[in-house]
Amino acid sequence: MKDYYQKEVNQIAAKQKQFSDCFCFAVVADTHLDNSMGDTLENLQAVSECVRVDGLVHLGDFLNGSFPRDYTYLILNEQMALFQDCIRPFYPVQGNHDGFSDLTKPFSPNMALDEDWYAAISYLEQNPEAHLQKNKPYYYVDVPEKKIRMVFLCTFFYQCDAEN
Repeated sequence: MKDYYQKEVNQIAAKQKQFSDCFCFAVVADTHLDNSMGDTLENLQAVSECVRVDGLVHLGDFLNGSFPRDYTYLILNEQMALFQDCIRPFYPVQGNHDGFSDLTKPFSPNMALDEDWYAAISYLEQNPEAHLQKNKPYYYVDVPEKKIRMVFLCTFFYQCDAEN
């Protein structure tokens, strides 16, 4: 681990210990398939080894948007697997670059759709507390013992009308 990351991990661990009985999630965003993915996963793992982490939330933008549908599906599934292996449970949120996001281009029959996102997060169906709606980029998860409902929303409205 790089020294500057180790210093930050140590600071997080020291601060979190005073809240050891709280519900604690690691949160990341905008990983965008860049060359820092290895560092990101290593840092998340280091934090989870120092403090109790109840889960991981990714706030979206796993991808860079507007890739062909086959490639998007393949890469998105690879990204999901990497994060699931890092910290569980893992809760992803669809970002504006996680499907077709170049609205300056005409509709493409090869663009990634809600169905592709839903397929990538279908592993959540194994969690009885997760409530997904078929082919929708939003869901909620209940944590009854903590009396918490977590709602995960995609705020980028990108639905296209093939005729317009």
